[in-house]
Amino acid sequence: MKLFAVVVLYKMHPSLSPSILSLVKAAAVMPEDFRMSLLVWDNSPGEQSNVSLPKGARYHAAPHNPGLAAAYNAALALAEAEGYEWLLTLDQDTTLPEDFLTRMGDTAADYDSADEVAALLPHVMSDDRIISPFRFLLGIVPRCSPAGASGLMRSRTYAVNSSAVLRVSSLLRVRGYNPLFPLDFSDMDIFHRLHASGGRVVLVPNLVVEHHYSMLELHTRTSLKRYRDQLTDECAFWDLYMSPLARVERIARLIARSCRNRSIPAASPYAEISLQEVRFRLTTHRRKRMRIWNSMAASRANTAAEPADLTLHYTAR
Repeated sequence: MKLFAVVVLYKMHPSLSPSILSLVKAAAVMPEDFRMSLLVWDNSPGEQSNVSLPKGARYHAAPHNPGLAAAYNAALALAEAEGYEWLLTLDQDTTLPEDFLTRMGDTAADYDSADEVAALLPHVMSDDRIISPFRFLLGIVPRCSPAGASGLMRSRTYAVNSSAVLRVSSLLRVRGYNPLFPLDFSDMDIFHRLHASGGRVVLVPNLVVEHHYSMLELHTRTSLKRYRDQLTDECAFWDLYMSPLARVERIARLIARSCRNRSIPAASPYAEISLQEVRFRLTTHRRKRMRIWNSMAASRANTAAEPADLTLHYTAR
């Protein structure tokens, strides 16, 4: 297995990232012929000083914070140029088990000749609950895959970005990650487009990773601005890809979330944002919502574009 790994940081030193620390441990038990390259992409404002990296890792500072899609596309370009077959995408706070790379390598070998396999996925848990992968029952209601599920998934399956292993050729076929979804819903967008292009995912049996998921406790893990941005991109994703009934389900989910948050004093501002979004979705036609989002997303993508003189700063020896 030839694997290119990318870890995206934000306001965290590489030496403190659970993703980097656990990835290094997983790589240490791999056979000598295992080939892996690591790119540490740092979206922290201001370049970090005294950056220490694992041996052979590359570091890139992007203080203008272009999000995840730019980082993953940069890693995809490097993976293609250097002949890697698979891309492992990680954010900073995922803990991989020690046998993660071994299990992924074995599964990749099992499906080596199956070009339709676009991604290999573990189960992802946060706060003792499975959050990924998942499907939409009847195309409407999200349902996470049970812990024992494994093998090739024929139906459309989604997953969080962090800990997904994706086939480089499959990503290139869909032109990589969508810059209009630079952060939130970049994962759902890529898996939706991979499936539309004929790509399928494989659930690796009995492989579970731990991940810190901000949406489980909004008022302690997510800023108000970030929550507004999430709802904006959520609305766009559902307008682009999902059915009218699925959009109704989203509105009902937002109302229920607002009711829960109103019972928590610290979370009441989030409840108000949820209700504002409900009103927007109910009173604004889908075509107008899409025009507003397209204009905003295009402007955001242009702002997030990498400056021409930004390069990979150095490689750890």
